[in-house]
Amino acid sequence: MCSGLTPSMPKSTACFCNVALVIKNVILAILPFEEDTLPVKYLGVPLVSSSLLHLDCKSLVDRVRCKIKDWKNRFLSFAGRVQLITSVITSMQVYWQCVFILPRAINMRGFLWCQGEFKRGKAKVKQSVWVRWIHEYRLKGTNFWNAPNVAGASVGWRKLLAIRKVVCNRFIFKIGDGISVSAWHDCWCDLGPLATIVSNRIIHSAGFNHHTVVRELVGSGGWNWPSNWEVLYPQLQNITPPALDAHPDTLKWRSYEGDLHDFSVNIAWHAIRNRANPVQWFSVVLFAKCIPKHWFLVWCLWVRD
Repeated sequence: MCSGLTPSMPKSTACFCNVALVIKNVILAILPFEEDTLPVKYLGVPLVSSSLLHLDCKSLVDRVRCKIKDWKNRFLSFAGRVQLITSVITSMQVYWQCVFILPRAINMRGFLWCQGEFKRGKAKVKQSVWVRWIHEYRLKGTNFWNAPNVAGASVGWRKLLAIRKVVCNRFIFKIGDGISVSAWHDCWCDLGPLATIVSNRIIHSAGFNHHTVVRELVGSGGWNWPSNWEVLYPQLQNITPPALDAHPDTLKWRSYEGDLHDFSVNIAWHAIRNRANPVQWFSVVLFAKCIPKHWFLVWCLWVRD
């Protein structure tokens, strides 16, 4: 027996499974270790043979919660919370993600969007100061879909304008009262935005303008636009006047399959991402219990080639 192998007493424990209590007590009387329960940890992460459950990540969640509940961090601004997540909290999570696929419930969005609280929440976008500022100083009464890309605009604003062609036909309005939907620039019928069909000169000569909403186009039993429009633009004959009611208009997202859903980042990414044929070897490195670091490195090598 090699005498150089000496166990570290503070780091060593004894775990039992399906062992009778009498036998366990005998073993514990011989071993100089304390009894412990599975899963045990190695280098800060639990040693488990199956996928991690939310309960297995309790120590990680507790460490993150301690950071979040610190009184100095609870009163951070939105930018401060983003900085805390990117510089401190994310590194704690990424360390575990190099070994395991973490459960979906382990994320930081609650802390980011809930003013420092670690709970489920939603981004308050519609009534934010930023949205009001965009309407006041960027759009200035115009529609987002035809807003000009003026010189001196920020990079973020130019990026938003650049993706209009990609997402224009993905945002679909379901007409209710027809008050909040642009008749020309929003996508509310199968033809897409009518501004791509009817020219600006024809729109203004008929007494309409860029602020016209769908409700103003719908008359009793038909359309309020001139009858000769359907001769100039035969496509308009395929549009059925919507049945207006008292409910507000709702905005939907058209998925990759063509179905309408409430908007989510997951569905939006699935609809607009680039697609390619799967490589034949993907199942060798990407499977249910794979190590994320392994398939990420293989993916990087494949993309580089």
